[in-house]
Amino acid sequence: MSFVDILSFSGITLGVFFSILLLTSRFYRSRANNYFAYSLLLLAFISFDVSFVDNLDVFGFFSAISWRLLFPATLFVYFYSSLNRRSKTPKWINILYVPFIVFSFNQLVLDYFLEIDVLPLLVGNEKSELPIFRELDYYFALIYQIVLMVWAMYYINTYSDVNKSVRRWLNYVCGFILGVSFFWLFSEQMEFLFDLLWWDYVWASLSIFFLWVGYNGVQRLSLVEQKEEIRSLSSEISKPTPISINPDLENSYTAKLGYLMNEEKLFKNPDLGRDLIADRLQISTGYLTEIVKATPEKGFIDYVNKFRVEEAKKMLSNPIFDQFSINAIGMEAGFNSKSAFYRAFQKFTGNTPGDYKKKNKKS
Repeated sequence: MSFVDILSFSGITLGVFFSILLLTSRFYRSRANNYFAYSLLLLAFISFDVSFVDNLDVFGFFSAISWRLLFPATLFVYFYSSLNRRSKTPKWINILYVPFIVFSFNQLVLDYFLEIDVLPLLVGNEKSELPIFRELDYYFALIYQIVLMVWAMYYINTYSDVNKSVRRWLNYVCGFILGVSFFWLFSEQMEFLFDLLWWDYVWASLSIFFLWVGYNGVQRLSLVEQKEEIRSLSSEISKPTPISINPDLENSYTAKLGYLMNEEKLFKNPDLGRDLIADRLQISTGYLTEIVKATPEKGFIDYVNKFRVEEAKKMLSNPIFDQFSINAIGMEAGFNSKSAFYRAFQKFTGNTPGDYKKKNKKS
């Protein structure tokens, strides 16, 4: 087995493993992620078909199916579902599967089972052995993939109600597949003109790269989804808690700062900085620093993180949030990374978020 074969097989294995993870893990499970899992499975099988099926006749039946026409359809539905998470998939989108059904019917029934080549029947030449319908299948799949990815790219960038992180990720995936499609076309021409076989090597490396990016991207998107669900759930069950303020301090900046943190929950903004708060209080950042120094936390970062940790503690100890990952809870509390969340949580509680959750569950 050559290095390219090993690389291809590694990509196939990762694709199957990650697809199963997406379909079975409750932290990743969603309608959009299901379609992404199907797309990864198809990508893995297509790679297997290209690299190994020629030597394994037992898979000839599956190889006869036009998987290349199903992959762009499921990937497009993934893009659509990611942008329209709260609405059902429209019936018109089923039209995208028609080319897959038509070409698979020809390949599977007429060609594989009956061993009838459609082209000679169409042109009236019974001796023709040129498998033009297969070539049509191959190139139509390439064109079809490019058309759907261009359409998806347009839809992603014109859809207004979408999180910036989601849009950026979908653009990255769509752009990557579109780039691979054009390189696929270019490689075919290079093979035809100069007999240069580039595609096998590119397919092996890009498939693994795509799977690696897919894992990281879907993990982030899953956290974004959970974060939005947590926020929605928190707004339903939380009750505003009145804050008692000393009358002498009612108009002080200290009281106003406390109001911004307790009532408006500015700490949930992961990009919160001195400038933003100082602007809200209409004071200088230097004066804000002096105000924070008078608090028990002394420093600005610790002052903000204390609110974030307290928010995370409430969610970790409430069973209603058990369906969400600890990382998603940390993000919703305002932390911008797992390491920052764990470091601050241990500093203020002496426990990791996981340990705290086990010790302080509410019955």
